[in-house]
Amino acid sequence: MIRPAQRTDLGSIMALEQEAFEPTQRWSEPSWLGELTQPNHRVFVSINPDVDGVVCGHIVANVADLNRITVANRSRRNGIGRELLAAFCDWALGAGAAKIMLEVACDNVAAGELYRSYGFINVGLRANYYGCGIDACVMQLALEVSAPSSSCALRLRAVSQDRYTGLRPAPGQREV
Repeated sequence: MIRPAQRTDLGSIMALEQEAFEPTQRWSEPSWLGELTQPNHRVFVSINPDVDGVVCGHIVANVADLNRITVANRSRRNGIGRELLAAFCDWALGAGAAKIMLEVACDNVAAGELYRSYGFINVGLRANYYGCGIDACVMQLALEVSAPSSSCALRLRAVSQDRYTGLRPAPGQREV
């Protein structure tokens, strides 16, 4: 089940952060608290039965930035990342975003495949973005609704079946 995160989820979110990231890449508890409490920011968690995934981001003007998506090791490859991404996309679309932007480590093949399967395309590269020579691929998804009742999640699930899986990076960019 995906639901908006609450302050009481902070301990579980921090446990995911500890599990998923090296110490130099982890967000601090005050950073996550800011994500939970700042206007125009949204955090969703996956509950199965405990918190086993989290996604967060914010909107400025009509651009949503997906800042973080993390799934517990025990729950990976079970569709939780897709569900979290769909929830974030639905929120962004409902909040008036025209597109979603994100950075992903170019060597994170699984994440790159997930984003491309939903229609994200590579639009740039940030050299050494994560330090230690790890570049970030900048990706973008244009949000469009074909009918007022369309759910972004439903549209993205349809798109992800095969339409975008063959996309290549922008000219001059390397494959994620």
